[in-house]
Amino acid sequence: MHGQFQRKWGAMEVEAALVLWKRSTQHQMRYTVLVGDGDTKTFLALSNGNIYGGDCPIEKEECVNHVSKRLNTGLRNLKSSLSKKSIRIGGNAKGSLSDPKIGLLQSYYTRAVRGNNELVEEMSRAIWAAFFHSTDRHHDCPAGSDSWCWFQRDIAAGIAEPQLSTRKTSTFMNELVAEHVKGVYERLTDPSLLKRCLLGKAQNSNESLHSLIWARCPKHL
Repeated sequence: MHGQFQRKWGAMEVEAALVLWKRSTQHQMRYTVLVGDGDTKTFLALSNGNIYGGDCPIEKEECVNHVSKRLNTGLRNLKSSLSKKSIRIGGNAKGSLSDPKIGLLQSYYTRAVRGNNELVEEMSRAIWAAFFHSTDRHHDCPAGSDSWCWFQRDIAAGIAEPQLSTRKTSTFMNELVAEHVKGVYERLTDPSLLKRCLLGKAQNSNESLHSLIWARCPKHL
């Protein structure tokens, strides 16, 4: 029964989108962008349905919150898979990959995406700047006294050679950790993915509406 319900829930989202798109013309308007998570069933249904004809294609934009969650999930899965291979990158050792650090790396990623929504290249550069900052390399970190980077703030304050050893950096990763984490960042800085994040939109309003609907119409009913 659970599998049957699961299929109905997925179909419900697709059908709701089709209804909304089709009736928009009654109000002299057309939707041109769908903001969603990685699931493409709704987008494919709208595209294949040719709702507005060929002169008004529908574009898919990613929910920034869901994209940033992929970093969190990717790092947690990495930590788990490597521990099964007896490759320890977690724990309490300096530069290890702890759960709080994963959360902070996710917040850095989210800030880079939201703060650089004009060019894919700028967004990618900001994401990698946060990654390299966590490996004690600060060449792409924003300069100035108001920078989020402690190294650049020290430089602006006149400290000639800022030292990591004098700082409590909560996102620092040692070389072994960074080597494995880099692969997750490479996947999540793919230009085609970042291009779909340029609007900087999220599904928060949709999720809020859904919570009200499901509270009154539980999925199991």
